[in-house]
Amino acid sequence: MNNPFGISEEKLKNLIVSYDAWIQSDPKEENYPKTFRDLSQKIKDDFLTKDVLLQMSNDDLYDKIFKYSRKLEGPAFIRLGEQRIRGDLDKLRRNLMYLITSKDSPFVVAQNILEGKYKIEVFAKAFWSPILLAQFPDVLPNWNNKTENFLRKFGINISTSKLSIAEKYKILSEAFNLLSGLKEGNDFYNINHLMHYGTIIPEGIKIVDELTGKEVIDPVKTMIGKYKDKIRKTRLKDEIYKWELLKKYQGRPDLNVADFSTEIKTIDYSNLIYQMAKAVRNHLADTVPEDYKACLVKLFNEEEDLNVRIKEFDSDMSIAYQKSEGRHGHQHDERTIATFLTYNKPNKYTFFKNSYYQDYCKMTGVEPKAKGDKYTHYLELVADFRERYILPDAELVSLVNGFMNPDCFADDNHLVLVQDILYQMLSKEGDEPLEVVEEEKVEIPKLEKHTPNIQLNTILYGSPGTGKTFHSISHAVAIVENKPVYLIVKEDRVLVKARFDLYVLNGQIVFSTFHQSMGYEDFIEGIKPIVSGPNAEELEEDQLSYAIEDGIFKRLCTEASFSFVQQNLTSKTEKVLDFSSEYDRYVDSVNERFAAGKKNEMLTISGQKLYVESISQKNNIIIRHINGTRSYIVSKQRLIKISQAFPDLNEVTNINEQFRSVIGGSNASAYWSVLNAIRKQPSDSPSKPAKTITEKKYTYEDKKGIIESLNNNDYQIANPKKYVLVIDEINRGNVSQIFGELITLIEEDKRLGREEALKSILPYSKENFGVPCNVHIIGTMNTADRSVEALDTALRRRFSFVLMTPKPDLLKITKEGISLPKILTVLNSRLTILKDIDHTIGHAWLWDVTNVVQLREVFGNKILPLLQEYFYNDYEKLGLVLGDAFFKPHIQVNSTVFATFSGGNGLAGQYDQTWQYRLKSSNELTIEDFKSLEFLNNEAVAGEE
Repeated sequence: MNNPFGISEEKLKNLIVSYDAWIQSDPKEENYPKTFRDLSQKIKDDFLTKDVLLQMSNDDLYDKIFKYSRKLEGPAFIRLGEQRIRGDLDKLRRNLMYLITSKDSPFVVAQNILEGKYKIEVFAKAFWSPILLAQFPDVLPNWNNKTENFLRKFGINISTSKLSIAEKYKILSEAFNLLSGLKEGNDFYNINHLMHYGTIIPEGIKIVDELTGKEVIDPVKTMIGKYKDKIRKTRLKDEIYKWELLKKYQGRPDLNVADFSTEIKTIDYSNLIYQMAKAVRNHLADTVPEDYKACLVKLFNEEEDLNVRIKEFDSDMSIAYQKSEGRHGHQHDERTIATFLTYNKPNKYTFFKNSYYQDYCKMTGVEPKAKGDKYTHYLELVADFRERYILPDAELVSLVNGFMNPDCFADDNHLVLVQDILYQMLSKEGDEPLEVVEEEKVEIPKLEKHTPNIQLNTILYGSPGTGKTFHSISHAVAIVENKPVYLIVKEDRVLVKARFDLYVLNGQIVFSTFHQSMGYEDFIEGIKPIVSGPNAEELEEDQLSYAIEDGIFKRLCTEASFSFVQQNLTSKTEKVLDFSSEYDRYVDSVNERFAAGKKNEMLTISGQKLYVESISQKNNIIIRHINGTRSYIVSKQRLIKISQAFPDLNEVTNINEQFRSVIGGSNASAYWSVLNAIRKQPSDSPSKPAKTITEKKYTYEDKKGIIESLNNNDYQIANPKKYVLVIDEINRGNVSQIFGELITLIEEDKRLGREEALKSILPYSKENFGVPCNVHIIGTMNTADRSVEALDTALRRRFSFVLMTPKPDLLKITKEGISLPKILTVLNSRLTILKDIDHTIGHAWLWDVTNVVQLREVFGNKILPLLQEYFYNDYEKLGLVLGDAFFKPHIQVNSTVFATFSGGNGLAGQYDQTWQYRLKSSNELTIEDFKSLEFLNNEAVAGEE
């Protein structure tokens, strides 16, 4: 028989001996295998015998399955309610009969039921594993988290998605058969209990660690130890609010109250849900409270599977949100769902956040689940965490209970405690990231293989109201998703806008509006004032300094360039990334020594001593000579450059000349000392687990340093990730001033990755800068504000122009029978003759108009003021556009109204017998007035009258 454990059977027998001694000392544990043998027999008797199953009614089968499901370990019972079991009863009966009668091998049976043709959604491994054991007690063991954790200690990983269910069960069967064969009388039930002993019981864990011949450091135990140290100092001061909120709001929202809107809005969810989710909660409570309530009723229905509830809640919320005319996505992701469930039933659920869920999965070697399945998987991990680490640790429980006050929720199941450990030790290891919605109701479509022909620089231009800004959103989404624009335009606008918002949050799209005050310093880079000190808002009490700050376009280009590193890691960039990680590891070790009250000393190339004085806010190292009076800053970015230039410090002969040739003026000795210390730090020094380029969170400064290692060939990859800058009202800014030298770099053939690629040295930072080929620029321009011909010639040459024309055919007839398509056509025909095509009116203003009240509002607020601007003080031409119907009766002027003035030289006489014209207010306009605009030929109107 093959031995998968990697150690001798004699050593494994020592584990069996230790296990036997343990169960003999505890009668309760000794009975454990027998209890599960009895459960297997009950399963056989209840529904795993052919004759019994054939004669059993649906009600009886439901009763047996329901009772069995309530005995399952962990939170699996959360997933199986009455509705779910009854709904799948026929499939369950089919699977049970297949189990009993099939001639397939047990491994194939397991494969078909858990992953293959007989798979039933929700009824997963936790449900079927005890049944498979009951049917095949010598082949298919009970497979749970303890099984995986035990085998992982011996280097056997069955959590990977690379193996099929059948392959995983074969590994399990091999391991269980080997262990059960080491002592006569042992079976799979004993070995399941042995694995509990080796993963939960301290003496069993110690024996397993000794057997493997290495001291296995459990990262979770290490994390808990750090958590204890931390809360001894903080006394949970910043986190106690969670227990207090649950005590105050336990069981809410109350779905039976008469005023549900007030009920849901008055619950304080603090920072446990995102601010956008709170805003949407209030919006839904005000606009569609009954629909919102119905969504929560289904979410709280414990008779339904939790995964199904989460997915249906997401779908129902989308419908409710659209009904409420919301515009930014319902924002009720799995974090918000978890908070709702935890407030309602805190003994059963706990808080959730995707960031520490992902980090904990990486820490424990477990594959995270996809959206919609994350929270139920997280609850399983929490249950395992509680059993393995919380319940055996009386010190931890006592310590936490000592910080509780009378206003705190009891948390007898320690679910909040588990969440707090994960949150404090994983989410808060570094600075808490800016709030970004992690779960969005809109799935981002997969990119197509072939990119449609979309120009890198495009300006959408047209007269007011033609939907330029509206269509810039569609163009931006089309670029990011590599789709033709016309396909995006055909989609549901709510979904397109939601995806746009998500790309903005992710940094792939940046939206900006040009204005007269905008300059190069805002767009590319500039020197900006920085106020430092504890009272930064009080300028006179603090130090005022200046720093070079990157503008919106430069930052976007940096992110776009870094995406090439993520998509195509070369040996050169890998070295830069490795050094970045080593630098961070060194800074971590310095901070740990600071915390322990120890000095961080190093030697210069000449043997003099330096020490680290501090770590700056920008993560740079500040050092000083022993007994020195001056500090020196060693920046990470400069160190990266030196590390690239000098892979071997022994080859450096003149550090002043050689280092300064790479990074310019600097304290070369200081840089040599720090670089030498980083390279000589021990490999086993305290550090975080290694992360890949896609896993690690790099700062903006890190990214800038890393992309400096890229050459032009590194930008030449297929289907790069696209980034978009949308510039609304591009012609309202001084484009030459804002773009500066980049007016050349944005040309398609001058982009990084092209044969004629160019870089420019920026005036403030002196950095080499180029525009990558995956950055698109979309501008919008109102032709009535400034015509295309008047725009900077250099800019026009570098952009493709897309004319956005009025589209009257998209408009409708109002309830009163006023034809909006005809009105817009007539107005624009007259405007084109009297002015030009740039001074027409777009359809967007009339898009949502359905009645005369709305039409009056649009004319009063938008159309009439625009026409008065087009024909400033020229009411005769304005009258030729609108006609008499829009004017009050004209008044003939008599020169006698003017004052007598001897110096007037007959000026008053020039106004004699002239006419004064006055537009009607929008409220005075009638249905007939509007209908007068439906005919281009005024004779047609007269004839009709």
